[in-house]
Amino acid sequence: MRRRYNKNTKIDFGLYNGYDLGIVYVFDPGYIDWCINNIDSFCVVDLTDLNKYSVINPNLDVQYKMIGDPSAINGIDIFDTFEELEENLNLGDKKYTFSKETLNLNKNRI
Repeated sequence: MRRRYNKNTKIDFGLYNGYDLGIVYVFDPGYIDWCINNIDSFCVVDLTDLNKYSVINPNLDVQYKMIGDPSAINGIDIFDTFEELEENLNLGDKKYTFSKETLNLNKNRI
């Protein structure tokens, strides 16, 4: 079974269980990258559009992930949905770039 996500879909597994994918992308885009490359059933249907958004942490420090509690990431729990975050937060201009391989892998799963 394919797990098809978009920026407004709540992730239903792992470290960010219960968080909108878009929020996770803004705070830890490497996690989305990892999911695409390591979970055969995972894909993001609007990845190209999502990649146009700026991120807060282009390379989240691994120590946050080792804690295993996303609430330790400053600001991640301020907004309940990606739409709310998008309406109320200026993300600046830091971008995250997915590799061509990741983009192709994701595209082939859609």
